[in-house]
Amino acid sequence: MANDELKTIKFQMMLSESEARALDDWGFANRIKSRAEVIRRLCQIGLVLTDESEAIGKNQNEAIDRLIAFLEQYAEASEEPKSIYDIGAVEAVEAITFASVHISGLLEMIQALRKGDDLEGALEAAGDARRKVSEKLKEIAEGFKEYR
Repeated sequence: MANDELKTIKFQMMLSESEARALDDWGFANRIKSRAEVIRRLCQIGLVLTDESEAIGKNQNEAIDRLIAFLEQYAEASEEPKSIYDIGAVEAVEAITFASVHISGLLEMIQALRKGDDLEGALEAAGDARRKVSEKLKEIAEGFKEYR
């Protein structure tokens, strides 16, 4: 998809009012003047994200597993932080945890849309995935409250 490639293919597309409003809002927020360009850019984003979602998911699952292993080792190693660096490590782990929760939701949404679910169903699937990962990490995080 080269930027200098001529745009010669035309097609008709039907949108609901809320979809058109969402496109227009996104275009305005990103300083894009035409709806056609908004759709083109969102299609490009979607294609790239769909292609990358499998690798992102694999890496994210590995990151969660390593995060849990780190937290378990850290909890076994000491009752309280020994230095400011230990506290920083806990904060970094917490930030990674929040990112993992959102990535899980995003990946689940992509899968749902790929399978043909509507946007509402995809958003619900994303929420379920975020809750699942949050619950998985919540128990471990409870042991680190005194370090924050």
